[in-house]
Amino acid sequence: MHAILIPITLLILALRATPAEAQRSRPATDVRQVVQQVATAEAAYRAAHGRYTASLRELGIERTRSVDVRIIAEGARGFSVVAVGTDEECAVFHGTARPPRSYARTAARVACRSRRS
Repeated sequence: MHAILIPITLLILALRATPAEAQRSRPATDVRQVVQQVATAEAAYRAAHGRYTASLRELGIERTRSVDVRIIAEGARGFSVVAVGTDEECAVFHGTARPPRSYARTAARVACRSRRS
C-alpha cells in the first residue's frame, strides 16, 4: 500500500508547482510561444495577487536573446504584451487594456505579423 502512495504523493506535489516554477524550467524562443507563456503566467499571477505585473521576473519567465518582450500591466484591469523576434512580432491583451498593436484586435487572442519586408 505504501509503495503506491509514495509515487502518487510525488505526482501530486509535482502538479502543485506554481506556474512561475514551471515557466522557469523551459524558456521559450518562439515569439508566439513567448506571448502565450506570458499570458498564462499573468493569469496565474493575477489569481494569486489580485493584479497583473509588468515584471518577467515576477512571472518566472527568463528573457531570451532571440525575443524582446514588453509588458504593460494595468493593475487588476488588464495587461498587454508584445514579443518581437527576428522574423515575427506577436501581441495579446486581456481585460480592459488597450491593444498594444493595430493587428491585435481581439482580447485574449494572440495575433502575429511578419517582420519580413
